[in-house]
Amino acid sequence: MKLLIPVDHLLRRAPTYLTNNTNMKLSLPVQGQHFRLLIVGGGASGMGASHKFARKLPKKSVALVEPNELHYYQPGFTLVGGGYMPLKANTRKNKDLLHYYQPGFTLVGGGYMPLKANTRKNKDLVHPNNVWIKDRVEKFEPKKNSVTLRSGDEITYDYLIICTGCQLRFDMIKGLPEALETPGVCSNYSPFHCEKTFKELSTVTYDGYASCPLIVGRRLGILAEFNSKGPMETLPIDQSTPRVNYGNLKLCLTDFPGNPENSGVVMSGNCVFTFPNTPIKCAGAPQKVLYYGHDIVRDRGYRNSTNFIYATSLQRLFGVEAYLKSLNKIAAEKGIDVRTRHSLIEVDTKHKIAKFELLDENSKPNGKFDEIPYSLLHIGPPCSAPPAIRNCKELVDENGWVDVDHETLRSKHFSNIFAAGDCMNTPNAKTAAAVSSHLKTIEKNLGAVIEGKEPPAKYDGYASCPLIVGRRLGILAEFNSKGPMETLPIDQSTPRYYAFLMKRYLMPFLYWNFLVKGYWNGPATIRKILHLGFVPKSK
Repeated sequence: MKLLIPVDHLLRRAPTYLTNNTNMKLSLPVQGQHFRLLIVGGGASGMGASHKFARKLPKKSVALVEPNELHYYQPGFTLVGGGYMPLKANTRKNKDLLHYYQPGFTLVGGGYMPLKANTRKNKDLVHPNNVWIKDRVEKFEPKKNSVTLRSGDEITYDYLIICTGCQLRFDMIKGLPEALETPGVCSNYSPFHCEKTFKELSTVTYDGYASCPLIVGRRLGILAEFNSKGPMETLPIDQSTPRVNYGNLKLCLTDFPGNPENSGVVMSGNCVFTFPNTPIKCAGAPQKVLYYGHDIVRDRGYRNSTNFIYATSLQRLFGVEAYLKSLNKIAAEKGIDVRTRHSLIEVDTKHKIAKFELLDENSKPNGKFDEIPYSLLHIGPPCSAPPAIRNCKELVDENGWVDVDHETLRSKHFSNIFAAGDCMNTPNAKTAAAVSSHLKTIEKNLGAVIEGKEPPAKYDGYASCPLIVGRRLGILAEFNSKGPMETLPIDQSTPRYYAFLMKRYLMPFLYWNFLVKGYWNGPATIRKILHLGFVPKSK
C-alpha cells in the first residue's frame, strides 16, 4: 500500500531505559522449539500478557510471535486525524520494528497529535526474559499443540494465548482499497491514512457551487450557476437570458478540468462518516472524527456550506443506552444527519458516491439501497479475525472469532488455550481499555491452570470509550454489555473537559508505561475506592 507520509516520519527511537534488551532473542531459527507459553500477537494484549508471564515463568520459556514492524498506539489515531498529536507519538519499536499505540489513531486523525507520537520500537517493549519470534503464524493446530509460521517452521507449546487482534477489512467494500488513495476518502483506522483525515477536514471549502453552461441554440447559451439553495451568479446581469457569448463560453469550458460534464462529478458538500455492519475495533472512533470534524470545518467558516452525515449500520447512534441521550443531543445541536441501518457496500470515486444497502431490524439487507454523494468520506471499516484464526475451525465460532468462555477467557474447546483482545467472541466492545481487564483475568486463570487448578477469575465485560465530542470536550463512556461501569462518582455522560484531557494525555501514558508492560489491570480498584466500596448501579 502506498505510504501517504514519509517513512522517516513514522519512526522515533524511544528512550532506552524502557527495558534492557541484552538477553532478548530475535528471529533465530525456531524449527522444533518448544515453549512453556506461546503468545501469538504483539499488540496491546499480547505485549501486556508477555510481560505478566515473563515475571512468573522461567527465563526464555515464554515466546512472543509478532511480525509487524511497528507498534502503534491506535487510540491516538483519532487525535492525529484531528491535528492534536503526531503519529510518531503513537509508535514504539519492537526491535528494529515498531509498535503503534492504536487508540491514538483517533487523535492523529483529528490533528491533535502527529502519527509519530503514537509509535514505539518493539525492542523497547519486549521483555528481556522472553523470546521474540519475528514471524507470522500461518496455521494453528491446537490438537497437536503447535503452530506453523510463515517461514515454514513449526513450534510447539504447553499453553497458548491468542492475541492476534482483528483484521481491517477494507477489501469487503467494493472500490474502497483504491478509493483510500484518492482525494476525499480517509480513515482514522489506518496509520497510513489517519493523517490524511486532518488534511481533508482542513481543506473542505465547498459552498455548494456548480455551473452548467447550457447551449440553447447554434450560438446561444444560458450560464447557469447555482447551489442547492438557488442561483449563485457571477455576472451582475440576468444569466437566465440566452446570450451569444454564453454559447462561446460553453465551447471554452468544454475542456476545463473542473467542468462537471467532463469529470462526471458535481461536488456535493457532504461529509459522510460510516459505521460497518460487522464487529469493529473501537466502535466510538467513527463518531469521534464526526464530532471534531464538524468543529474543524465550523471553525474554518464552512459549516453552513457543508452537510454532515453519519451513516451507521446500527439502529441507533450508540449502543449503550446511558450515553445515547447525550450523544443524540450533541448530534442534533451540530445539525448532523444521522442515517441508521445503512451499510456501506461500494465507493464510486469517479462520481464521488458512497453506496449503501439498507438493513432490517435484524441487521440483514432488506433489498433497498441508498446512494450518498460525498465531498469527504471517512470509513469505519468492517473487521474480522485474521485468516489464520478464521481458517482454524476447531478454535472459532460460526463467525470466525476465537470461541472462549466469556468469563474465564479460556477456549471452549482446548483447556490449555486462552485469548485476549479483539480476536475473541466476548460481547464487550473491542477497545484497548477492555484489554486491561482481559489481562487481569488471564493472569489469574492461566496461572491457576498451570498449577493444575481451575480458573478462579471472571471477566466482568468492562470496556471503555473516551468519546471526543468537540475540539476540547469528551464523554468518558465506561460500560459492559449490561450497562455503564463508571469509575468517577459523577455523571460521565455529560461532556467535560477532563475527559478530553484524559484521552489526550493520561491514556497514552497509561498505555506505554503500564498496559503493554503488564502492570495496568483496569480501574476496578479505583472505582471501588471512589464509590466508597459500593458497586455503582446501572442507569
